[in-house]
Amino acid sequence: MPELPEVQTVVKDLDSKLNGKTFINVVSPNAYTNVFHQLSLEKLNAFLINNTINKIWRRGKYIVFTLSKGFLCIHLRMTGKLLTSLENHTDNKYVSALFTFSDDSFLYFKDIRKFGRIYCSNNLDWLEDKLGIEPLSHKFTKKWLITQFKKKNRQAKPLLLDQTFIAGLGNIYIDESLWKAGIHPNRISSTISEKSISKLHSSIIEILSNAIQA
Repeated sequence: MPELPEVQTVVKDLDSKLNGKTFINVVSPNAYTNVFHQLSLEKLNAFLINNTINKIWRRGKYIVFTLSKGFLCIHLRMTGKLLTSLENHTDNKYVSALFTFSDDSFLYFKDIRKFGRIYCSNNLDWLEDKLGIEPLSHKFTKKWLITQFKKKNRQAKPLLLDQTFIAGLGNIYIDESLWKAGIHPNRISSTISEKSISKLHSSIIEILSNAIQA
């Protein structure tokens, strides 16, 4: 599953290509309408038509499109990909959503396993309610991580996997960060020394930053 660095890479690419474009249509080539979370295709079209992309950014593992009116959010899950072109049009059977822009360009949501989801809303309160701190933000300090680890009695890895605790981390980067910090994944968070938690904090930031750069 794509984690924070992979999603950030997608966001950077899409923002450079799609910023300023205006939606005129959305269809589902493979007719898998479950990709639209609690939405009908008709309602999504009504929401997006003539709506312009002002910014594309990341919150946790979600790709967020700030629009002239409201927000479009996409979660890639395991196999989701956002593409501006298809190498092989037989891949349409894997395309759950096809967005058309006013300049006749396209955005394809290709998802072989069909776990990805598309959301639209007037605000992002629903998203903020389910996501914790961003690990590359200024709020993610050593003091914060030490305080939070000490007040909880959970195994280190499941705690870090909890998106309401820290947003964007998954198996790959949690394993790497714990290994670098010398912390066993099953250690109870409150029993870990402040020195080790401090090292974990540095490891998370270093590993995520290096992964984005790579």
